[in-house]
Amino acid sequence: MIDRIKFLIKDVDFDIVERLDLTLDALYKKKYESEVYEGNIGNLTIKYRKSSEDKILTINGSLHKYYKGNNFSSFTIDEAKKAILQLEEKVGISKDRFMVQNIELGLNIRMPRTPMKYIYTIKSYKFKDFIPMTPYETKVMGYRCKFTNYEIKFYDKTYDAKVQDKQIAPKNTLRYEIKMKNKYATRKGFIEVTAEKIFDGIYLPKAKRLMDNIFKELDFLDLSCNHEGIEPNEVKEYFFIKSDNYKFYIEYLKELEEKDPKKKVYKNAMDAKRRLVKKVRPNLTGELTGELKEKFAKGIEALSKK
Repeated sequence: MIDRIKFLIKDVDFDIVERLDLTLDALYKKKYESEVYEGNIGNLTIKYRKSSEDKILTINGSLHKYYKGNNFSSFTIDEAKKAILQLEEKVGISKDRFMVQNIELGLNIRMPRTPMKYIYTIKSYKFKDFIPMTPYETKVMGYRCKFTNYEIKFYDKTYDAKVQDKQIAPKNTLRYEIKMKNKYATRKGFIEVTAEKIFDGIYLPKAKRLMDNIFKELDFLDLSCNHEGIEPNEVKEYFFIKSDNYKFYIEYLKELEEKDPKKKVYKNAMDAKRRLVKKVRPNLTGELTGELKEKFAKGIEALSKK
């Protein structure tokens, strides 16, 4: 459940640079008048910042990928604890000093159909629309909803693993993620969390509850339907009246009717909309959102058993 994470460790002695084979970032030193040394432990990015005021080490990346080599396989609580112990040993600093700064929760859901079929039905969260994760690119097939201190993502993990990591993930794996900055995580009860405590009995139920609550507050627009008795043109028109662009069209017709009331273009459009909705609505099945909600419920429930 807990995937990408950022740890911050204060008052770290300079010998960490040699022990972890970190290299100086000359551009950073010139710009900010402090020294930053960088390196990696596996997929994790390590940075050490030394200034007159502090000596800070940060560790950032996917804990799941660090331990398993990917983040589409299962990642049990015991495995996560072992990953922390490995990291503690390699860094040479006690895990009770690893303060959690940012945290990402993730859930992989195996679906019966292509993930994007379900993702297209997810419209908004707290009245904010989901948008493509990488518009005009094909790096990730998915949608995100971004706020100041947290971000929600749904994407095709099977496609992502193939394109980004050159790996083969199970077919039709849909990934649901919540990325939290420290301020939002604190608001949600993740207060003064260390690597030693993050996988104990207090914080895991909070993480599970947060994923569940956000999912239940999503707004869906599922246009899957039984097409018998409905013409393709009517389906196209119904999709249009349910889109965000329809309101601009209606405002345009309002203005036209105000200038020439005899044309009744606005009234006719609203009458046509009512007739179409009355005809199409009984045929809407909600099949896609039904499948997604069912699979999510099983996936989130299984987290407590791992």
